[in-house]
Amino acid sequence: MKKSVFVSIFLVIILLFVADFVFFGLEKAKFTKRYESYKFFNPSEISHFVKDVPHSVAKTDKNRSFIKNSDKSILLLGCSYAFGSNLYANQSFSYYLSNLTGRTVYNLAVEGGGIQQALYLTEDKDFANKYKNVDLIIYTFISDHIKRNNRYLNSSVFSPSCNFRMVKRSDEYVKANEWYAFPAKFFLFRYFLDGVVAIKNSDKYYQKNCDSFSDMLNHTKRNLKKMYPDSKFVFLFFQMDKSVDLTKNFDKDIYVLSTDDFEEIDLHRPEYRHGNDWHPTEKVWQDLVPLLVEKLKTQKCL
Repeated sequence: MKKSVFVSIFLVIILLFVADFVFFGLEKAKFTKRYESYKFFNPSEISHFVKDVPHSVAKTDKNRSFIKNSDKSILLLGCSYAFGSNLYANQSFSYYLSNLTGRTVYNLAVEGGGIQQALYLTEDKDFANKYKNVDLIIYTFISDHIKRNNRYLNSSVFSPSCNFRMVKRSDEYVKANEWYAFPAKFFLFRYFLDGVVAIKNSDKYYQKNCDSFSDMLNHTKRNLKKMYPDSKFVFLFFQMDKSVDLTKNFDKDIYVLSTDDFEEIDLHRPEYRHGNDWHPTEKVWQDLVPLLVEKLKTQKCL
């Protein structure tokens, strides 16, 4: 009896490792030179990206910032949608926004990221020296950002890439202790963490998760307001209605917009996505950015 139990446990562990390998292989098969960075940045990678590779001189395909000879700049925050995954740099949100406004656009959106990464980046005391003259910040939001606040890891045994979390201590946010990162790589502990995340992201905790997101967003905005006192902060819902549950605790000076506000375009149409992948195509930015710029001008954000 005992032997059969041990054999069963051993087989389950082997199957999980095989599943890890197959999943990683399928994901790896999607990678091309064009779609390079489908993983979370860990803190050291973000730090290196920001500190050691200034956007004004970076020439890699990962660069999505556009430097103009302008006295005002725009800062983009968010995830792969704002970054421009599945697109070349000259097909991205920041490219069209920079061309249409004539301004420098710093694209600090993080693929797979969200408000945690935005908050982390704006905690950098040297931030304003790297990204000068910012007078408009746009945070592009998709619904998955709320769930990402509870995520511990984005990791595979064969591709360890640890996400990180910001946690609140008193009135400040600090990076969480990542004690779980090492055992999760080798002892399948991440499956337990995935279960914890599923519970935390259930409907029971939805409002709590909205409140947590709002608090992090407010802290991010306040960090930026200290550095850029005259700046405007725009929160852009992408392909969804404005959510009262989410926005009711936003600071009053956050201007909330939704792509659904623009009746001239329907971003749910097939030409605005990559097949079954809902990441924006170039046509999204070709059609949306002119409307967005006009709207921001009427609201005196530009």
